[in-house]
Amino acid sequence: MKRSDLYKATLRALVYVIFNALIPLAFFTIFLGRGVKSLDAYTILYFAAFMAIAHLSLKRLARAGDPALEYLSIFPNSVFLGFPLVYTLLGRVYVAAVFGALTVALNVILPEATYRGGWAAIKQLARSTALLGSLAGIIAHYSLGGAASALYSALAWSPPLLSYTATFTMGFRIPLELSGVKRLYRELALVGVYRFVVAPLLAYAVTLIAGFSELDRLELVVVSMAPPAVMNVVVAERFGWRAQEAALILAVLTVFFLLVVFPALVALIKP
Repeated sequence: MKRSDLYKATLRALVYVIFNALIPLAFFTIFLGRGVKSLDAYTILYFAAFMAIAHLSLKRLARAGDPALEYLSIFPNSVFLGFPLVYTLLGRVYVAAVFGALTVALNVILPEATYRGGWAAIKQLARSTALLGSLAGIIAHYSLGGAASALYSALAWSPPLLSYTATFTMGFRIPLELSGVKRLYRELALVGVYRFVVAPLLAYAVTLIAGFSELDRLELVVVSMAPPAVMNVVVAERFGWRAQEAALILAVLTVFFLLVVFPALVALIKP
């Protein structure tokens, strides 16, 4: 087998295992332990407000007929990079779990509902392993009683395993060749501002008003400023929205995040 074929086969296998095994198991475990909290509604409200702000403002700022830029700006890499990020900086995934389940599900469901209709969105909803795992965990949390704690302890390894595997897979996905960046300066700046400035500032404001604890607030702010999700490129390819340019924007901002934003967060949070 050629090296390129081995690389592609390994990447496909990793992605398959992550989406079909580790993501549902990790979300099941997290929600098995935490259930649903009243502040979760504010996390959902925050993201709804951010989507509305980005959608309305990008209508004026982005090139007409360019939904790929909107999705890159709105949907962060809240699981593949967000979970490892939060674990590294804060040693837990709690608020980020609600945010991750929401964004992973909507990242696929929203474009299907907008451009293919309601039935396509319902089918994608039924395939969202993050959402299904979360719902199963919530049901188990409230139905198993004392056994839920024992099961949670037995499965406590699954969220860290998802984080480590996702980090490794992200390394596979980041391209070494970033040619063509010069012609995308404006798009890179727009998406970067929404991802690294607007999203965390709005998260901070909402959590401050809602009365989040300092640790919960910090967790949502941190996970909200992850770079664009890889799923945005898949969606762009599916609907014919400049997928190659979307992939380049995603790659550049991911590298920028790892080299600039992440070290700054480490310096601020773990001095």
